[in-house]
Amino acid sequence: MSQINPEITPLYTLNPLNRFSGRAENYVKHRSGYPADEIDIILEELGEGI
Repeated sequence: MSQINPEITPLYTLNPLNRFSGRAENYVKHRSGYPADEIDIILEELGEGI
């Protein structure tokens, strides 16, 4: 049987708004972008299926 490490804080006890609020700037700076032409093609194809 595995032992629970008392030094590790369970993720369910952390508030996600506080955990990630300081990281939003880095997320925006480093997230990948998508070419506008590709997005248009995807949206057109989705529109045909509706």
